[in-house]
Amino acid sequence: MSYMRIIGIGRLTRDPEYKEGDTFQLCSFSIAVSDKVKGVDKVFFLDCKSWGKQATNIKNFVTKGSQVMIDGKLELEEWQDTQGIKRSKFIAHVDRVEFLSPKKDVQAPMPLGKDVKMNDPFSGQGIMIDDDGLPF
Repeated sequence: MSYMRIIGIGRLTRDPEYKEGDTFQLCSFSIAVSDKVKGVDKVFFLDCKSWGKQATNIKNFVTKGSQVMIDGKLELEEWQDTQGIKRSKFIAHVDRVEFLSPKKDVQAPMPLGKDVKMNDPFSGQGIMIDDDGLPF
């Protein structure tokens, strides 16, 4: 038995497509991977599939344009189209994915300035933060 392993870093070309059944979760997505070949930038597009909890995490945390690193097996999928013509393409069956972009719902940065008003996490009351007494 032989198979091809693939590791790639790229950006999603579209939002992930998520399907869930009684016994499975499947997430399909595509990434664009750039490379320099003989000094010329080339872009490769790779279709990917992931299953289980990882598929749910992909659905929840990445969107079109998010950067990810994938690690998986490269497999050839074959089928016949409606005219009976045999078709095939390589698909990355992803075993591991790392999210390299920030989460979709990133909190806004703290406002800059001399005095900042925030809510005390314990009492819920507003407090004023004055940075004059800070040593840095």
